[in-house]
Amino acid sequence: MSSWQLPEVGVVCWPVGNGDATTIVVDPKTILQVDINHRGAADGDDDDRVPVVDRLLELLPQNDDGDPCLSILAITHHDEDHCSGFERLVDEVVVEELWVTLRSFVDVDGDELTDDGQAIYDEACRRRTCEVQAASSGGRAPAGDRLRIVGNAD
Repeated sequence: MSSWQLPEVGVVCWPVGNGDATTIVVDPKTILQVDINHRGAADGDDDDRVPVVDRLLELLPQNDDGDPCLSILAITHHDEDHCSGFERLVDEVVVEELWVTLRSFVDVDGDELTDDGQAIYDEACRRRTCEVQAASSGGRAPAGDRLRIVGNAD
């Protein structure tokens, strides 16, 4: 356990070196994560970067099943310094809703993705299918299967 804490309401800009990982706390149960940049080197005592996924696992509220729960995970793009640790995060945390840009679908053509970039694409496609199926019944996918696509592409 670390000595880190999330504010009751506020923003945490995690020290991750190059890249981004920002947590927005709306209230104790509503937490948004914008980008994730978890580096294995951050686990070392002599590294100033924070292992973000580890901290989130410790600090996020738990759902009724006792699992750490994140209201929204927004990934701005697939560059490694904005999505490193994605696959581990979604494996170990219930992410109620994933936000990705339309570029997440358009820009993957011909681009080589990192493992985490591919995991984002695959998870977004899975959730898109869930949302389309739910929409055919006039609703939204349940928490854990929700997807919001933001932005535009040429």
